Amino acid sequence: MVTLLDIGNSHTGIAQYDNGKITLTGVVDTPMLSRSDFPEGRAIVASVVPYASKRIAGPGIDFIRGRECNHLVDFGMSHEMGADRVADCVAMAAAYKLPGLVIDVGTAITFDIVGSDRRYLGGSISPGRALMRSALAAGAALLPPIPMSENYPDSVENTTVSQIAFGIDRGIAGMVRELLDYFTSMYKLETLLLTGGDAKLFHEAIPELTLAPEDFMYRGIAIAGGLE
Repeated sequence: MVTLLDIGNSHTGIAQYDNGKITLTGVVDTPMLSRSDFPEGRAIVASVVPYASKRIAGPGIDFIRGRECNHLVDFGMSHEMGADRVADCVAMAAAYKLPGLVIDVGTAITFDIVGSDRRYLGGSISPGRALMRSALAAGAALLPPIPMSENYPDSVENTTVSQIAFGIDRGIAGMVRELLDYFTSMYKLETLLLTGGDAKLFHEAIPELTLAPEDFMYRGIAIAGGLE
């Protein structure tokens, strides 16, 4: 049994790997993450949060890095890219037709392309829904922070909160469509994957994208960590 950790800016997902089977076992707020949140023994970790990595580092804790995965995907000069993006690319290359694009929608929204020769071709990074909410509240004195919603807004209402949600959520979907149009015009892509914490909401807005399985990121972590 090996623990798989996906340490993101907001939340950390925890899963267990046992003979090829991946079982999701919990989610912890990343600022509260500690070594006691997962079992003793080996753990393979994809982390984009240095302070959290330092907090749990120790014997048996292996962190995946792009430079160590070049036999799976050739990351070239991008070998120091975020571990979450490394896991996404590796998982896509292992199980889907290439060239392919994986879009990860979370705190940030990342696009990553892997060519038919398993070479990393590039991508993009944009702020996600939560960051846009916090940035708007921080920069505009009369606009309040608003909660995240699991529903894609489909009508215009007359309250400030609903209008912020409408503007951000539909606006971000428009941004994703624009980037998707650009990358599909530049590359003949066989796979268009959508993953991340906001994946279901974005899939509602852009149904032509393929929703990745729930264990997609963890499968990439397992493969990058040498379990498969």
